[in-house]
Amino acid sequence: MKELLDTSNLDPVFLSVGQEVYTNEYVQQLREENIRLKAEGKEIYNHIPQEGFQEEVTIKDADFLLIGGKRGGGKSYISQYICFNYIENPQASMYAFRKLEDDIERGPWKTSRQLFTGFGLPTKSNFTWEFTSGATLKMEHLQDPKKIKDRFRGAEMPLIIIDELPEHTVEDMSVVFTLLGSNRNTIGVKSRLVGTCNPVGKSNSLRLFVDWYIDPDTNRVIPERSGQIRYFHCYGTTVKDIAWGNTRQEVYDNPNAKHKIDQLCRETGKNPFDFITSFCFIEGNYIDNKILEAADPTYMNRVSSQGGADAIKDIAGIWEDCDDGTALITSEDMHAVFDSPVEHRDGTKRASADVALTGDFFVIFAADGHHLCDVEAWQGIPTNRVVPFVRNFLEKNGVREENFTYDMNGLGLWLKDDFPRSIGFNNKSTASNSQLWDKLKSECADKFVQSLHLGEWSIDQKVLNKVIKDKKGIRFTIRDRLLLERLAIRSKETDNGRFEIITKQQMKQIIGHSPDFIEAWMMFQHLITNKKPTSRKGLWMLA
Repeated sequence: MKELLDTSNLDPVFLSVGQEVYTNEYVQQLREENIRLKAEGKEIYNHIPQEGFQEEVTIKDADFLLIGGKRGGGKSYISQYICFNYIENPQASMYAFRKLEDDIERGPWKTSRQLFTGFGLPTKSNFTWEFTSGATLKMEHLQDPKKIKDRFRGAEMPLIIIDELPEHTVEDMSVVFTLLGSNRNTIGVKSRLVGTCNPVGKSNSLRLFVDWYIDPDTNRVIPERSGQIRYFHCYGTTVKDIAWGNTRQEVYDNPNAKHKIDQLCRETGKNPFDFITSFCFIEGNYIDNKILEAADPTYMNRVSSQGGADAIKDIAGIWEDCDDGTALITSEDMHAVFDSPVEHRDGTKRASADVALTGDFFVIFAADGHHLCDVEAWQGIPTNRVVPFVRNFLEKNGVREENFTYDMNGLGLWLKDDFPRSIGFNNKSTASNSQLWDKLKSECADKFVQSLHLGEWSIDQKVLNKVIKDKKGIRFTIRDRLLLERLAIRSKETDNGRFEIITKQQMKQIIGHSPDFIEAWMMFQHLITNKKPTSRKGLWMLA
């Protein structure tokens, strides 16, 4: 922090009792200055949590604090920021862990250099900080879980930071519970374990551990539960052998927990509540990380451009395995399209649009045969610009009006008068064979999925790499949006022998938004199924 030159920036109420506490107004000035410095590529010297996620992390008083759940929230920085609560105590021995030794330097050690330069002496050879008071922060690996108990037996570790916790919980939570056993001290400070994470599926025990915080229908964090403190006692050896409660008393009242706790009390003479641990999960969010946005505006784009379902899952905060078996389109199917060595063109130009004017995206694709060659997407497009926008797009791509389709349910219906020769897509209309599909949308979805499995589609790289920005300022590529939205193409479980696509509302619950991009792509199947020969020659000239 800057040196205090006067007391004008201190809260007068606290100052009257001898405590130096900054006013909220001054804190906000420091935050704004940090953002400006980062945007200018300069060093930040105001160490202060950002509003939102980071600030909440610093004030939660839980024994075990899990933070993260989305990429770019600033979890690595704020996990080590907690060290500032301990560095003035000369007896404090703090530890930060990564799974692999090779990850320490480019992970927690790199973060620590941003925070603690000027507060102590770093020793890179053993990844240790010795602070001015004598307190230490040591960074180590946990490559062999079987040796953890022996390595830290008898050690006092008042603060434990585990970076990328899911690396340690693939099979069980034993690493966490072992370290919690060493998370104690006799130096008069609160013992804490802080873990950072990205979302994982139920194949990872951490997902089961945080199950109360996750919506079972969407696999996303329930906003109202993020930041709530709960209590637990592990009475067995697995993550399923845990008694949970909203209070310590609720945990103790659990018969399984009570039996175990009472035994421990008899052996130690301690209070039952001493064997119950408080826990809090706080979901991070890129939107709150204004400094990262200022320093690297393309960060989210680069994360998404790595490809694969994991990147999308981390960005969106979806706590499920990449492919849980219920999605009809796998990530492998999508990558086969993305990397197709053949452009499936046939000279017939078509266009398809998913129409939306407010919260959802207005998406329009152009295709040559089965090759997507152009795309435009708007969020909140003004009504008076829609028709000119569509006309210009069709003309640019040489698409005849009769080779253009759009969803005519709801807002798309009013396009009918301006494009009378187009083929409207009414997703509730009757399928060509009611014994095979319940309605037209299901028929198109089924045929679309089959065409992907057969490798009949390709996409131009300029389309895949096109960057779209939503209203919240979050950037993503078409490639990664399609990878995420493929999870929304699922069939209902029925016993009538027909294929039925799930509802739009169910799709939104799965991926967190309307699947505008993949539905616009899927509607090409309506044009392909209903293609008609035309006697007109040349391109249709738009009026």
